[in-house]
Amino acid sequence: MSLGIKPLRQNASGLSKVQWVVRGLKRGKTNGIVKASRAVSIEKYGVSSVRLRPDLFVASLLQIDVDTLAKEEIKGVLCDLDNTMLPYNEMNINQALAQWVNGFLGNGFRFAIVSNNHVPRVLPVAEALHVAGYADVHKPFVRILRDIIKSWEIPPKQIAVIGDQLFTDVMAGNRLGCYTVLVTPLTNVEFAGTRLMRIAERRTLQHMQRTYAEKNRTATNHLG
Repeated sequence: MSLGIKPLRQNASGLSKVQWVVRGLKRGKTNGIVKASRAVSIEKYGVSSVRLRPDLFVASLLQIDVDTLAKEEIKGVLCDLDNTMLPYNEMNINQALAQWVNGFLGNGFRFAIVSNNHVPRVLPVAEALHVAGYADVHKPFVRILRDIIKSWEIPPKQIAVIGDQLFTDVMAGNRLGCYTVLVTPLTNVEFAGTRLMRIAERRTLQHMQRTYAEKNRTATNHLG
């Protein structure tokens, strides 16, 4: 997956789009449309924060199996819907996805769909897969997720939060102390606000890649 990004233009306030997005997150907004008196860089609030670092990154949701999570002592799964389980606003549930979900249910895992989308989107998918579904969760806010985890009576560290976005799924999971998994989005078709967030996300992933590459080079040189 290419993580290239074009140079960002400055808006009238002098803030780049990335800085506007991050400032929006700090103010509790998710659309980035917030006026700011000074720039808050992605390096200051995003990349340097452990809250944006997933415990696991996979290219496909189906690569996450029961054994992978069982080794981490995971007992419950909170999974995003759009572009994680299914392409954005598509309803066709294929056999591979159904078998994937049933693999967790059959092994005693708790499982729920947690989406920022609305009830008419979430409920039919949850019912078809015979799992709990929660709409309008408002990730990265954690109140609803915390209530779900509390009702399951499972420690947060034994809950996996799976999704395709750093600034919603991974951030929310990390805030709660859960095991977080980032998956590659299924498509480029997304909600308009999500497309804006991807600007900041790509820059964050670029930084993470550089950091991990530098650490690996340092370790290799040390061993050599």
